[in-house]
Amino acid sequence: MKCVIMNVPPLKMIKIILIITAVFCIFAAIIYGIYSFSLFWQTFAASITISFLLVILVVLFLAVIYLGIRNFLLKKEVDNYKNKLNQLKFELERCKSKSNPENENEDNDI
Repeated sequence: MKCVIMNVPPLKMIKIILIITAVFCIFAAIIYGIYSFSLFWQTFAASITISFLLVILVVLFLAVIYLGIRNFLLKKEVDNYKNKLNQLKFELERCKSKSNPENENEDNDI
């Protein structure tokens, strides 16, 4: 019994098909291995990049909180100094007003 395709006996045809299938499977396994390795490498690189960006994000978030609290405390301190300055201005004006009549009398004597 002869095979119609290429006039090859059936047993030999089966061997050729099995060899071609085995070569194709080996080639597919190699391609899949390279593809999965590249996916693994991309995942590895992406995870490192994402973790690095998350660390930067956390540091910046903490810096914003720290600077916000510091800004609030500095504003509070500036308000305290403004109040003290206003009190000192008021006391200075009061001292000037007390000392002015005396100075006017001295100026008139001259």
